[in-house]
Amino acid sequence: SRCGENRRLRAGDTLLVEAPDSWVQAQRCTHYFAVLSPITEDTVGGYEPSKSVSSAEAQLKLAASILALLCLLILSALDLVSLFPLALALSFFLVSIGCITLDQAWGSIGYRLLLTIACSFGPGAALTNTNVATIIGTGLIELQVLGRFGFLLAIYLITSAMSCLVSNSATVVAFYSVLRVIKVPGLTAEQLMITMMLGASSAFATPIGYQ
Repeated sequence: SRCGENRRLRAGDTLLVEAPDSWVQAQRCTHYFAVLSPITEDTVGGYEPSKSVSSAEAQLKLAASILALLCLLILSALDLVSLFPLALALSFFLVSIGCITLDQAWGSIGYRLLLTIACSFGPGAALTNTNVATIIGTGLIELQVLGRFGFLLAIYLITSAMSCLVSNSATVVAFYSVLRVIKVPGLTAEQLMITMMLGASSAFATPIGYQ
């Protein structure tokens, strides 16, 4: 209320709300707000010079972040360290030196994505147990006459087309159970999986594919 009068909120109004960080995270899962952005002292420029991060410290944190990224890419590519413990160790390192806060680290976890991956094991097992994956795989084997490049291109186009009808997550779940049992001369399972993931994530013809 302002001057004793109540104002009706309309679509597009901007509100400044004082609330804890947990409230912001919780309201992002609802449809009541189009955009939610936390405002800190740094974003409004109200911090004191004594609290500002020095240029040398900022450069040091930037170098540490780049080094952590390079370590993650190189060590995982060379298969020297398992990806999961390596990512946890680097995350702990970045939090400990102040590159990110603990709240930012927890907030960067995609819980919806993790839940989708966890739920995908059920449909994948169903496709395998009902031999549907075997039937689809038998049909895909006939595409070997196209050659290695043609086979990968066919997988890419099929998964991309399917993602226009269902979500890319559902497409990956369906084709993962199929491609993991296919043996194509000259192609590895990693090549098939990467092609499938790229195809499933490249469908932008309908709003369904990139949700």
